[in-house]
Amino acid sequence: MPARTRALLRVATAALAFALPIQTGLGALLHSGPALARTARGELPPPYVSRALGAVLIEITPEVRAAYRLKKRKEGVLILSVMPGGVAARQGLKPGDIIDAVKNGKDEAGKKTRGKVVHSPQELDALVLYWIDSGLDAFYFVGSRSGAYVVSYALITLADYDYAYDLASLSAWDSDWEGASYAASEYSYSYSEYVESYSVEITESYETSSVTTSEITASEAFVSEVSASGTEMTAEEEAQEEAFNEDQATDEEETADFSDAASDAASAEEEAAADEAAVADDSADGADGADGADGADDSGFCECGTAGCDNPECPPIDEGIDDGGDQGFDADGGPEDDGAEDGGAQDDGQGDDQGGGDGGDEEIVE
Repeated sequence: MPARTRALLRVATAALAFALPIQTGLGALLHSGPALARTARGELPPPYVSRALGAVLIEITPEVRAAYRLKKRKEGVLILSVMPGGVAARQGLKPGDIIDAVKNGKDEAGKKTRGKVVHSPQELDALVLYWIDSGLDAFYFVGSRSGAYVVSYALITLADYDYAYDLASLSAWDSDWEGASYAASEYSYSYSEYVESYSVEITESYETSSVTTSEITASEAFVSEVSASGTEMTAEEEAQEEAFNEDQATDEEETADFSDAASDAASAEEEAAADEAAVADDSADGADGADGADGADDSGFCECGTAGCDNPECPPIDEGIDDGGDQGFDADGGPEDDGAEDGGAQDDGQGDDQGGGDGGDEEIVE
C-alpha cells in the first residue's frame, strides 16, 4: 500500500477512534481549553503521543529540565509515560528515559552507526516511519536512564505504528519515575492533571501527525542527516556518545541550580514585597514633611534660611507657629532641626530601596 494511502487511512482511523471517547469519557475535558502546567521556570510544553512507541513524550527544554531535575546538558525527548503492553513497554523503555538519537539495524553493526539525533517527539516518529517505509523494522534508541548510558533495542512494525491509541486512557498509562516524584513534591506536579490540561493539543497533534511527519521527512536537511546516520562511528565517537549520556560530577553541581529555583523565586518575591513596604513608609514620611512645610513660614526662620536674621533687606521674622504645623524647613529650605527632618526628607514617595515487537533486548552500560 502506498505511503500516502496509509497516511490518509491513519487520519481516518484516528478520527473514528476518538469520536466515542470525546463524546463520552472526555467530553467536557477535551473542550475545556489548556490549563497552565507550570514549574518554577515557566510552562511545560504540550505532551505528544508517539505512534512509534505508544508513549507520551515531551521535548526537553530548560523548563522540563528544571521541573524533573534533569541534568543541565540533557537534550532530546523525555518519556513521561508508556502504555501498558504497548511498543515501548514491551521493548523495555520506561518513564523517565531520555532519547537523544535513533539508529537502525538488526545487529551490532547498526548499533555502532552514528544514528540520527532527535530534537522533538515529532522528529522521532518521522524518523521511525521513514525507516519503516524503507523496509526496516529494527531500531536502537540511544539515551540515558537514571544517569546511566543506555541503548534500547526495539522491533517496530507498520502495524505497531498504525495502532489506534485510546487517548481517553492516557491518565492511566504508567508514569511513575523519580523525576515525576521530585516534581510532585517541589511543584505539586500531577501527570494526570498535566495531560488532561493539554487534552485538546494532544488530540490535534495525534490526528495531524501524518501531515507533520510527511513535512519533516520531505526536508532536504532531514534526508541528508538520515543518509549520514548509517556511517560507522569511530572509537572516539563511541566514547563521546557514552560520555554525553553519562552523568558526570559537573552535572551534579549544575543540578543544584534547578533545585534552588523555587526558593530563589520565593526570595525575589519577598524582596519585592519589602521594597513596596519601604516605598509606602517613605510616602508616609513625605506626607508628614508636607505638613511641616505648611508651618515653615511662621517657624522663626527668615526666608534666607538664617535663624534670627538681622539683614534689613529681608522681610520681618514672624516667631509664631501655626496651630498643628510641624517645625521644618522654611519655604526656600533651611538647616535641619528637630522638626525639619521629616519635612526636609520628603522624596515624593520614592524609597531608596526601589530599585518495538516482542522480545526486544536492552543494554545498559553502568
